[in-house]
Amino acid sequence: MKFLDLNKILWRTRIFFRKRLINLSNKLFGPNLTHRSKLAKHLNNIKGQLIENFSPANRKKAKFENQNPDAPWFATNSISYIEKILKPEFTVFEWGSGRSTIWFAQRVEKVISVEGNRDWFDNVNNELNEKNLNHKVELYFKEISTSYDYDPKEVEEYISVIKNFPDRSLDVVVVDGHCRHECLKACISKVRPGGYLILDNSDLPEFADFLSSLQLAEKKSFQDGVQETTILKVHPTQGLK
Repeated sequence: MKFLDLNKILWRTRIFFRKRLINLSNKLFGPNLTHRSKLAKHLNNIKGQLIENFSPANRKKAKFENQNPDAPWFATNSISYIEKILKPEFTVFEWGSGRSTIWFAQRVEKVISVEGNRDWFDNVNNELNEKNLNHKVELYFKEISTSYDYDPKEVEEYISVIKNFPDRSLDVVVVDGHCRHECLKACISKVRPGGYLILDNSDLPEFADFLSSLQLAEKKSFQDGVQETTILKVHPTQGLK
């Protein structure tokens, strides 16, 4: 069996079983708890182990990351597309700092990054200083003490950073951190007409309704067998709804 065929089978099998597990969790706990429950944590751990042990796509992705240590953790086949749409004068806002923060800072005028994990925040801050990029990045630490069973006060603080920016003022918004549903709702009015919204791990079933409800956006989704990254280009004259 060819690698591509096996890769597609594993991807579709993964989506099939995850949808059914999430549907079961919705019935047991309600849709508002599923994505932040302990069950979700265990399901994600199982998913990670299955991908690591059985997926040839994971080995291919690991090889890519070894060869491209500075590349952001998006679907590998999305990175060249994202690089093409960036312009030196762009302002990028992201939830979830890391490799992407450095990568964007090397390509655009300004990056605003919100991080909920203290260790990640410190690591990224140190690397920005080492690479002399801290003047291009506003890095905020807004603690999210657990990835499940979110504290509403922490969520509000985490999301609130984007409220400091005028509507339709950001060239790119990246949702790749905690409490993504809340982040997606908060960023809709902030992306400028002609700008971009990037959602990583967009294959998660809980994002399906949100993505299908969006109007006035051109959607491109990229899968590498391990994860999916979706890039929405906002209508250049009417914005995103």
